[in-house]
Amino acid sequence: MLKGALTKVPILRRISYCQRLREQLERQPGVTAVSYDDSPPLGFSGGNWEQLEVESYVPGANENMKIYRDLVSPSYLATMHIPLVEGRDFDLRDDATSLKVMIVNQEFARRFLAHRSVIGHKVHGWGQWFTIVGVAKDGKYHRVTENPQPYFYIPIRQIFRPEYGLTFNVRTSGPVNAAIAALRREATAIDPELTIFDAEPTTEYVAASLFGAKIAASLLSVLSGLGLLLAAIGLYSVMAYAVAQRTGEIGIRVTLGAQPRDIMSLVIRQGLAFAAAGLVVGSLAAAVLGRAVAAMLVGVGPADTQVYAVAAAFTALIALASAAIPAWRALRVDPAVALRWQ
Repeated sequence: MLKGALTKVPILRRISYCQRLREQLERQPGVTAVSYDDSPPLGFSGGNWEQLEVESYVPGANENMKIYRDLVSPSYLATMHIPLVEGRDFDLRDDATSLKVMIVNQEFARRFLAHRSVIGHKVHGWGQWFTIVGVAKDGKYHRVTENPQPYFYIPIRQIFRPEYGLTFNVRTSGPVNAAIAALRREATAIDPELTIFDAEPTTEYVAASLFGAKIAASLLSVLSGLGLLLAAIGLYSVMAYAVAQRTGEIGIRVTLGAQPRDIMSLVIRQGLAFAAAGLVVGSLAAAVLGRAVAAMLVGVGPADTQVYAVAAAFTALIALASAAIPAWRALRVDPAVALRWQ
């Protein structure tokens, strides 16, 4: 998947240019889908919005009806793998002369049209009424950590302004560099005066917008690693000291005939029981405090079982080592010497 931004050109020229470029790109080897829009998700621009009025919906006193949107070409949703959950997609018949239509996302339908029929409902924007013809699945539009928000799509052939920039979206099964070269080549062949700039894989486009979040996550990872290391050192030190204090007791047990494996087993069981109690308390505290940072987590929940399992296994391993190693050292001490420690 790659993106390429189109420079600003007059309306009629741009409509013809976009349609021809799309047709040419669809003929390229490996290209499986082509579309274009004016507000790519997860970018630096912050997106575009429109003041809306939803038929039969009365906004609250301070309710914000400036809803973010995207002007898109036909098949944009399919290109971006955004499922339609109800209704139809846009097609070439949705132009400036046809009925004005829009597609809304699930959160839009839930917020403004709860318990009502969504398809066929009227929404006012740009000084005219639009008819909802489809409902698309919710997505991430500005930040990967954002909560669901209302969003809508309009056919770009119906609402078009010369000041709007356009982004071509090309999905390919072949090498990305070959698709970028084809995009530039075909764009120049159709109209040498127009250029495609900032052509790049979508993964790089999204990664650039997440740079700040990645830096913050990296710093938090380093700090978390240091915290985990300090916790491991502290746990080992406390448990090792507690076992070392029992050297005299271990010497007495050996003198009375206790087997080394029995002593080792006893010390390890007691150490793991101590660690288990701490794990239970720590896990409960983490589950409660995790809700406070849930909005900053991506790809993992505040109660992710895998994360808790790894943390518990690491803690148990440290507890096992901190109990077993001092016990093994104590067993190597001569019983007569160990008895003098009492």
